[in-house]
Amino acid sequence: MTKSNSSSQRNVEYIRRKNVEDNQVFLQNLLITTIRNDFVKSARSILHTNRNNQTKKNLQQQKVEHITRYREKVKSGEIGPYVPEWQRQIEEKKKEAEKRLLEKERKKLESERKRQEYEIKKQERLLENERKRQEYEIKKQQKLLENERKRQERLLENEQKRQERLFEEALRQIERELKMEEKAKIRLARQRPPKPTKWALYYKEIGNSNPYQRIFKPRLTKVGERIQQNLF
Repeated sequence: MTKSNSSSQRNVEYIRRKNVEDNQVFLQNLLITTIRNDFVKSARSILHTNRNNQTKKNLQQQKVEHITRYREKVKSGEIGPYVPEWQRQIEEKKKEAEKRLLEKERKKLESERKRQEYEIKKQERLLENERKRQEYEIKKQQKLLENERKRQERLLENEQKRQERLFEEALRQIERELKMEEKAKIRLARQRPPKPTKWALYYKEIGNSNPYQRIFKPRLTKVGERIQQNLF
């Protein structure tokens, strides 16, 4: 308990002493002498800056340009004005930078122009290829139609030839049949009369050659009659 009381008492004393010091500083700042000293310092600084500016103006006004042979040559244009080395280097760097920039812009414009020309040529090539493709398709269709027409003509011609061949074969068949019939007729005409059968001879001997009124014909005669019936 004693330690806590002693520490709290020390804190209170420290705070009280700090407040007293702050109050003294505040009162010191409120003194008229301090305010006067601050005012004097600010006035001196203002006067000092005004004096420096005035001296600079006077020096600039008092600056006199003396005429020399160098200035006369510069005015006449005989020689150029003197340029320091550092300024000349800066100007050269600026000119080089401008030149590089102009060259870059020129290259950019040139590349853009080439790109546009390439695009135009590409479009022209595409149009030309499309036109050629369409012409090829048209020619292909025409060729297909021509081939189809020729195929139809060949089919018709082959059909006509086949019909003619069949007709000729039919005519030749008819001619062959007619020739065979003529040959058969000639062969029948040239044949001897058939020999009577034994029954015919028997009936002839007994005096009644055909008691049942039958018609006896040889086999070849019957075949010839059948052929004639089929033909006519």
